[in-house]
Amino acid sequence: MNGKYIRLAPPSENELHQNGKPFAQFDPKTIYLVEGADPIVVGRASSQLSSGRMSDMDNGYLKVPRGQTALGREHALLCLRNDTLYIAMKDRDGLILHDGVTHHRLLSPCSEYFPLRTNSRVRLGINGAFAVNFLVDVIFTISDTDLWTSPVKKRFIRALP
Repeated sequence: MNGKYIRLAPPSENELHQNGKPFAQFDPKTIYLVEGADPIVVGRASSQLSSGRMSDMDNGYLKVPRGQTALGREHALLCLRNDTLYIAMKDRDGLILHDGVTHHRLLSPCSEYFPLRTNSRVRLGINGAFAVNFLVDVIFTISDTDLWTSPVKKRFIRALP
């Protein structure tokens, strides 16, 4: 199979937005996207098993503070096409930040797919963000291998299937 590992991580815990609001913290996760497969959903996880939106290490559902973010249930879609990661907003809007705030692109709900590169940062939910306690930013890392470190600092590499 041809695909990429996509790491979704929050900004550092100490980082604050320029308006003073903190960023929501969630457990980083690694998703394996297959070239040409159906898009996967990035959205708010639920504690209800019947919802089908449980936060797993290999899906796009993020466990963030309930009712305190502008993250939607099915906020965005991720897919891999021609060896490039793409994102589109589904139900709500988003802001793609490249190189901090110097280059950015606002995506409306039901947007076209937009290419991401490694270290792209996407703020999920702009409209309504003024009324929330936490902003949801996701930093994307794109790789051919899943490289991570265990608590005892032993490195593991999971190669492409």
